[in-house]
Amino acid sequence: MSNKELKEKYDGILKKDYISGDDKKASYFGYKIHLTYKNYFNKKRSQEIEDELKKSGHLDEYKNGSGQELKEKGSMPPKFLSIASSSSFCYFSLRNDGYKYFAKKIENDNFTLSEQISFEKDLNIIPENKFATVHLDAYFKTKKNEYFFECKCHEFFDTHKKSLSESYFDKKLNLFVSEEEFEDWFTSQGHIKFGTSGVGIEENSGFDFKQFCAHLMGIERNKDKDLTSHLIYYYCLPKKESLIKEPDIKEKVIQAIVDTLKILNSEKLKKYFGDKIKFHLFIKIDGHTEEPSSEKNTMPVDEYLEYLNKKAQ
Repeated sequence: MSNKELKEKYDGILKKDYISGDDKKASYFGYKIHLTYKNYFNKKRSQEIEDELKKSGHLDEYKNGSGQELKEKGSMPPKFLSIASSSSFCYFSLRNDGYKYFAKKIENDNFTLSEQISFEKDLNIIPENKFATVHLDAYFKTKKNEYFFECKCHEFFDTHKKSLSESYFDKKLNLFVSEEEFEDWFTSQGHIKFGTSGVGIEENSGFDFKQFCAHLMGIERNKDKDLTSHLIYYYCLPKKESLIKEPDIKEKVIQAIVDTLKILNSEKLKKYFGDKIKFHLFIKIDGHTEEPSSEKNTMPVDEYLEYLNKKAQ
């Protein structure tokens, strides 16, 4: 089965887990433009979601963000309405104090003088180039720490671009020492081409390594120097029971986790960032629910792997 077919199958599993036999939730789907998109929330549900975003004070972040998550594009529905939208997964998981779970779990942070969470966080890398900007799904900070979120649903079924303009590696930016330090990176037509063997993953891995490097650059350029910075990868995965029934999907999920851990634990990358940015991988274990993150539905990756193996026995 191709990655495209696996991705469509995966979306169907997320949808089934979301509905979970509830007729009301089943009625939320079927966005119509020229065609009906069965894995997207319909226009009635879309309006309810926009009302919720407005009430929470986050509507403008999604309407004005560089991701353009709430707009139709050509014949496609707004990306935010997909059952596999990482943006909507992020919002529903971190709203209503769901984000505080991570600070408590990672640093036992007490939220003294904390700020509210913001979504669609833009980080400029090259001051004189407004287009050299990355965005992360969410951001908040407390008295001692700041937290950046990159959320994923089905992106590990995709292939990803593996190059960045040489301008990102200008030595005066002091972001990477030199691309020459990586034996499988090379320059071609003004771009640095990323090899991934040096950091332990296959070239066809679903992990978006170029995005990861750009995010590190964005965080390094914009982080609060008085705080400890954390980059959290947060994966939305189907229920355990659903994964066990679909071995091809489970295999892809496990490979995505393994590749992510190899990157986050890469000694070569730690050479450049050391302890300045701490990396974490968390899993939401019951799919794209609209429940805020908590001990009941979210686990650090080591706990999740133990949990998944116990269920499989």
